[in-house]
Amino acid sequence: MKRKLSHGFSVKALSEQEDIVNDYLDKLIRQINVYATGPKGDEMVKWYNFFTFDVIGDLAFGESFGSLNDGMLCLFGVGLVGGSGFLTNSA
Repeated sequence: MKRKLSHGFSVKALSEQEDIVNDYLDKLIRQINVYATGPKGDEMVKWYNFFTFDVIGDLAFGESFGSLNDGMLCLFGVGLVGGSGFLTNSA
């Protein structure tokens, strides 16, 4: 199993994925600047979850779940993190 997965973690493969992760990181920072800089701030854990699910979706399935765009987790993500109400954007 280790041999089958090892090529995905080579220096070359990780370098190719760096731009994808950086694009989502830029999007995360833009969304934080919009939603978390107000007087009340915002729950950072949810934004980290949005970032994580979008990156994993893109790297694993070739398509983002759109969490950073929508400010909410997809149904798959909601099920994984327990369906807590604080994970949706109230703005």
